[in-house]
Amino acid sequence: MRFLPFTFFQPIALGHLLICASLVVVMMLLYLIQHHANNSNKKETSLPEKTTSATKNSQPSAKKETGSQDNQQQSEGTQQQAVKQLCLQNNEPDITIVVGGVEFQEYSPSLRSWSNYFDRVLEETHTTCFHFPDRDPNDWEWIVSFMVPTSHHPKRIPKEKLHMALSWFVELCSPMGLEKCDQALCQSLPLPPHLEFGADANETISSIIASLLTSNQYDLVHSKVTCLHMITSTLIAPSPQGMNKANIQRILSLIQEDEDCHEVLLPALFRLLPESISPEKRTVLLDNGLLHEVLCMEIARRNSVHR
Repeated sequence: MRFLPFTFFQPIALGHLLICASLVVVMMLLYLIQHHANNSNKKETSLPEKTTSATKNSQPSAKKETGSQDNQQQSEGTQQQAVKQLCLQNNEPDITIVVGGVEFQEYSPSLRSWSNYFDRVLEETHTTCFHFPDRDPNDWEWIVSFMVPTSHHPKRIPKEKLHMALSWFVELCSPMGLEKCDQALCQSLPLPPHLEFGADANETISSIIASLLTSNQYDLVHSKVTCLHMITSTLIAPSPQGMNKANIQRILSLIQEDEDCHEVLLPALFRLLPESISPEKRTVLLDNGLLHEVLCMEIARRNSVHR
């Protein structure tokens, strides 16, 4: 028998070794790719759980913000249902309201539910007739339709009826009515000039100042805070729009008359003054009624620079 020399098998063996080594490398690569894919899937499947838990953790804060509003709405709804039941128990109205010579027949549970005045008088006396000779009958009709819990009553107080409603709710001692007026006034406020382009800036600031005066007069806390914030944000803007001489003088009057306005608005006005005017000189200008003149000149200079 004839044998092949060793040099004949050497290339074949090396070729087999290379093929085997390549197969091993490929298998290792496939294993690593599969292992990496499995780990990625595990991370992806665990991610929604983390997101869900994070969402759950964030939900209580959102509920806290809206909780007071929801509780208020639920409380009003429960009160309305209770008053409605009491009114249904009385077949006939038991109270006569005479407004400007016109008689209205009302239910005492309904009146007592929103007016501390009626609640106190009806609790202490047996009065069944109330007179408001200097009032408009149409205004009373609207007030009752707004406050009585029916499906047809107005949901909001229009701006043109706000002062009429405020005067009634103050006279009748109605915290519920005043709160609704506070909400209505806030919703009617315009955007400050630096956020509302195209509007008359002086008229806008004048309207906000008027709303601030109303807030002070009737102690509407939410509206007052909102108005103060709007005026302050306008004063500290790089270009204070709408701050003409008349509006500056009205703001200074508010500062002298109201402690909250003094605390919030005066620092904002002082920030408008040039740094060369010392705090002592600022006080002198304020006490001598000259602060508005200096402020108007500085505001005019700033507005001309930013044009």
